[in-house]
Amino acid sequence: MARLRSAKRLGTRHDLNYFKRWSTGRKVRTALLFIVPVLFLFWSFAPGTGSIAQSASSGPLSRAHSFFGNDCAKCHSQTIAGFRITAFKAHASDEACLSCHAAPVHHSNQTETPSCASCHTEHKGSIHLTQVAERSCTACHADLKTASGNASFARAIHSFNGDHPEFSAVKANKDPGTIAFNHAVHMASLIGPDNKRVRLECEDCHRPAADAGRPWRYASAEWQPPANSGDRTTILPPTYAASCAACHDLRFDPQSRQSAPHDKPQIVRAFLQKTYAGSVAYAPPSAPVRFSPLNTAFRNAGGPAQRLQAAERLLWGKTCKQCHESSFGQEVAGSLPIVAKADITTAWLPHAKFNHDAHRTFDCVSCHQAATSSQNNSDVLIPSIATCKTCHNGDPRKSGHAENSCYECHSYHDWKQQTGFRGRFNIQQPRGTD
Repeated sequence: MARLRSAKRLGTRHDLNYFKRWSTGRKVRTALLFIVPVLFLFWSFAPGTGSIAQSASSGPLSRAHSFFGNDCAKCHSQTIAGFRITAFKAHASDEACLSCHAAPVHHSNQTETPSCASCHTEHKGSIHLTQVAERSCTACHADLKTASGNASFARAIHSFNGDHPEFSAVKANKDPGTIAFNHAVHMASLIGPDNKRVRLECEDCHRPAADAGRPWRYASAEWQPPANSGDRTTILPPTYAASCAACHDLRFDPQSRQSAPHDKPQIVRAFLQKTYAGSVAYAPPSAPVRFSPLNTAFRNAGGPAQRLQAAERLLWGKTCKQCHESSFGQEVAGSLPIVAKADITTAWLPHAKFNHDAHRTFDCVSCHQAATSSQNNSDVLIPSIATCKTCHNGDPRKSGHAENSCYECHSYHDWKQQTGFRGRFNIQQPRGTD
């Protein structure tokens, strides 16, 4: 007779208290369940984990910070309730950055100040931390909001090649300078010193401050060039003494070997008075006078007083007026002219930086194309944004695709507001050897 093998009958064979007893294997597994997470947390957050932290690092530090690359706690720390807490997993705080860098903020009108690490991302290898990602800028400037509600800049800029506005100076299309200058004439063949034909180069008038000490071809013989400053981003404004004196002398009398000083009318008059009073050398020139207006102005001049008047009429009425805007206001006998301020623009891009030295491979006229035909000093001769986009298009499929991220021309920090900074570390501390 066959036995009945039902599930209920078979279930009676199992020990129902099996899971209540702690076997050796179960004890080991339970211990590991608690011990392993504790060890992991200690490894992750405990300071001074050394090579363990390095093995879990997201990448090497930048070149500037590589000297303390083995000391993670230098940056990964925070102050809580007055105590400095260091941990491998703690994000780099602004406090840690500002302990070495006295960086001023952006605009006081900004609605939010981002953390240092949100823009300057570390552990990306040997890079320059100033080369921030474009998204760090467009996070605000794609939809610009200010604390006051008013903004003097474009409110929506997503990229340089996209909706970046034209340069403000180009849009204004008006040079505020008052010095009359015809570029077209001066870039053609001219009669220069000693009646020789010359052709001016752009650097005869325009050059970076770093090259100020090099000889100037058409400078005054008495003028001494300043020392080089090392600055290759700032272009020096043209000056009479450095660029004009050799061709445009300020001769005021056909019987004088001297030229009047290029200075304020009061100083020029004092010089002329000393000249005709005999205090300054006064003798016929060794070379014939080049310009006929000198002879014409002094045709009927006799004694010193008459020659003084003739010299002033020549200077105020013709010589100075060739370049300077001047007037006498209310006409009064013997009054001095009122000379307009030169107002030469030294920074055409006040909210950006441009390094001519990085572009010295190119001929000046290739960017400043309008210079060869400009006849008015009011013409704006800096290139438009379209000229810059010729190379800075960021598209590797095109022939020219130079970097065009925001950091190339703009800086977040307003370095004009930088205050004094006093270091607090000794030479061993940053290296972790103290």
